[in-house]
Amino acid sequence: MTNIKILNDNLVNQIAAGEVIERPASVVKELCENSIDSNADNLEVEITAGGIKCIKVTDNGTGILKDDLSLSVQRHATSKIRTLEDLDSLYSLGFRGEALASIASVSRLRIMSATEENNAYMIEATNTNSNRELTPVAHPIGTTVLVNDLFYNTPARRKFLRTEITEYKKIEECIKLIGLVNMNISLTFSHNKKKKFSLPKAPGQVEMEQRIAALCGQPFIEQALYIESENNDYKLSGWLGLPTYSRSQSDLQYIFVNGRPVRDKTISHAMRRAYSDLIYHGRKPCYILYVSLPTDKFDVNVHPTKSEVRFQDTNFIYRYIFSEVSNILSSQIGNDQNDHDYAISQRMNQNSYERLSAKPSINEMKNTEFVFNRARQSVLERVELSDEKNQNQLSRTANNAYLGEALAQIHGAFVLAENENGLVIIDMHAAHERIIYEKLKDLYNSNNLASQKLLIPTEIELSVSEVDVFERNSSYLSELGFLVERMGEKHLVIREIPFLLIKSDSVQLVRDVISDMSHFERSFKVEDKILEVLSTMACHGSIRANRKLTLDEMNGLLREMESTPNSGQCNHGRPTWVCYSKGELDKIFMRGK
Repeated sequence: MTNIKILNDNLVNQIAAGEVIERPASVVKELCENSIDSNADNLEVEITAGGIKCIKVTDNGTGILKDDLSLSVQRHATSKIRTLEDLDSLYSLGFRGEALASIASVSRLRIMSATEENNAYMIEATNTNSNRELTPVAHPIGTTVLVNDLFYNTPARRKFLRTEITEYKKIEECIKLIGLVNMNISLTFSHNKKKKFSLPKAPGQVEMEQRIAALCGQPFIEQALYIESENNDYKLSGWLGLPTYSRSQSDLQYIFVNGRPVRDKTISHAMRRAYSDLIYHGRKPCYILYVSLPTDKFDVNVHPTKSEVRFQDTNFIYRYIFSEVSNILSSQIGNDQNDHDYAISQRMNQNSYERLSAKPSINEMKNTEFVFNRARQSVLERVELSDEKNQNQLSRTANNAYLGEALAQIHGAFVLAENENGLVIIDMHAAHERIIYEKLKDLYNSNNLASQKLLIPTEIELSVSEVDVFERNSSYLSELGFLVERMGEKHLVIREIPFLLIKSDSVQLVRDVISDMSHFERSFKVEDKILEVLSTMACHGSIRANRKLTLDEMNGLLREMESTPNSGQCNHGRPTWVCYSKGELDKIFMRGK
């Protein structure tokens, strides 16, 4: 007698349903994706009691053929792929052939569908209904799927469902994702027979922004920058919230890869770093990002929920997204922040990968004071104008500058300036801090990473797997300015570290770098630490309150801001300037009333 038995089909489907169908929102997602794959351009979603009692999805797609209707509820039955090679050219959202079978195993499922070739037919499928006969019905071209009593036959699963309002919110978020990425589809969503929203098709830019405003709020789209970029076969588009428009949670961060909503650490990390110098500490940026790439460059068959992807070239994806987002933020921050369309020459933030070449000697960067003084002097040279030639040049520049011409200094901390639109108020310390910080970053980018020998080499104990990671990436650590050698099976010795990090915890830093490299091909812990040091240096070296500036010095500061990337925020995310238009000033003083 054997203890091993083959599970029956119903039990297999119910087990599989645990991976695919987690809650009502999972059902809505799978059904909507099937509708999208059927080329539908109209989609109606109706739910009752948070989707627990009833989910109804209706589309006007191509429909399901009569002969395919019975097969559609069978496990591993799909029209979207034929061979393993098809996964390399996958354009459909679904492909596993598990969704409808899984739904049928844990609910009372009814499907009605009609095609141009056939009349409409209906099939009812549950785990207790094995016959599943087809019945003629009246139905327009397209498909309606009705899911009743979800998890009625799996009490253990049903008891883990949350409250009706919680499940409704999950479905609402799912519908929002569908609406954000499928602009060519009209979408209607109702709960308990109350229409929550109805979105028409959005064929153009204006209509797209109207839809985004409806789904994400008008304030977001009013304070967002549009990005559109192409690099060979890779495309990037979407909307980037200004650093001043941030949230306490990451609930307005949406990433789509080839029309599929995903959660991806590589892209999320690239976005987080692109905003790192611009956003207030503890706040989260907001963005809607669409990434398009050849289907053979990524793998979506990672998890049954299809919400995770694996990129063939993770480093390129990271570099591409980071540089493009940094570029658009750098070039627009300052003018768009206050809704003024001024042209300003900006430069792209340097990418950390582009700097990792030959390592300079310690003499190239003797100490932090040397680096700091060079940056500070260049600023002071710019603001200390004395001869008539410079003053005339300054006057000509100010006439066409978006920050205008300085008028006065108030409270020892703010500069008042006038531009063609109104009144500008500048926080001189915050502005000067950003200027020095960007200059320090330029010096750092050009000098690479100088190293400092440790008087006493530091020993670090790791696991065998961590040491193996080090062995595979030892050259990368050298590029970062570390000299680390293996000593035995589980021990490393740190002999040199980047000069700017001489006061840092070298052991913890190496641990963090190796930990990152065990999950990604690169680590940014060193970069983050160095930028933190540079930011502190810039803060300590910038203009302090109550320092009296001449008009020439004030105007020199403004011109320096206009040629500095990210000058709309200081290193800590605070705004450096605000502008009050003539109209706003008139309202304040009730002129014209």
